[in-house]
Amino acid sequence: MTTISIKKQNKEVSSNLERREYKDQATLVSSFNTREGKTDFKKIWGLAVLDNELFTATDECAEIEVYDLEHFSLKRRFDLVSDTQHYIDIQDIAACKLQKCLYIMNWASIDKRKEILRINVNGNLKRRWSTGSEFGRLSVSNEGSVVVTIIWKDKLKEYSMDGVLLREIKLLTVVHPRHAVRLNQDLFIVGFGDDEDSLHGVCIVDHLGNSIVSYGGTKGSSTSQVNCPLALAVDSEGSIIVADEKNRRLLLLGSNLEFKKVISTENCGLRDPWRLYLDSLAGRIFVADNAIKDNDQCQVLVLDLK
Repeated sequence: MTTISIKKQNKEVSSNLERREYKDQATLVSSFNTREGKTDFKKIWGLAVLDNELFTATDECAEIEVYDLEHFSLKRRFDLVSDTQHYIDIQDIAACKLQKCLYIMNWASIDKRKEILRINVNGNLKRRWSTGSEFGRLSVSNEGSVVVTIIWKDKLKEYSMDGVLLREIKLLTVVHPRHAVRLNQDLFIVGFGDDEDSLHGVCIVDHLGNSIVSYGGTKGSSTSQVNCPLALAVDSEGSIIVADEKNRRLLLLGSNLEFKKVISTENCGLRDPWRLYLDSLAGRIFVADNAIKDNDQCQVLVLDLK
């Protein structure tokens, strides 16, 4: 297997908790339904944490719900205000700790042009910019740039915090990327594979779109396979957590994508993991679980990893 040196995504943290090993199995700390998920069975499209608050975004909804991280109770809600040119339909949300702001992927403006909104923690619009007809999942780099994963065009776009397109990366060997996180200036980690695809996996690509190392292959349920890796999270040591949706589990991979362990399954309540937010310092991960069947409701799972 190819070995590469990866600069850690997050800064090193000197706490003992940060350096403890992951448990063999995560433990469930709490689970709660979002307001929209409980009343209208709407899926949770995004999770973000900023200033000790958890922000959730819901399908076909302009409202952001805000929960406190101590009791996981709903603190407040706010609507993103539209105007005559813009209609709000949130597809993802990501937080930038550097700028103390949130980014929203909005795909339902009236003229069909997609856009990214930059807002503060109270929902006040600070900036917006068009992404043309393209949209996708968001992540924010350590330096504050915004990465958009364009699933139907097999590419990544990276923007400055003010909406300037910094680069566009055509993925040369990846089909249907689901989520990407920038590891450093030259490398990105990408989860890929749509329902109809035979190949599903996670790979590290360079700034030219070349795959450097990969995990997975033909989709399946063994520990060397994934089936719809919808979301990724990277800890401060470079380890990767993968939301393996169809297998109802979370996987832990090493920094070179070597399999480490299955850290969460249906035993922790996982049914349909769609989104992740990793709090490395607390040793916890937040999971948006979107199983809607047999009167199940969309919920957020809080799992203790260490």
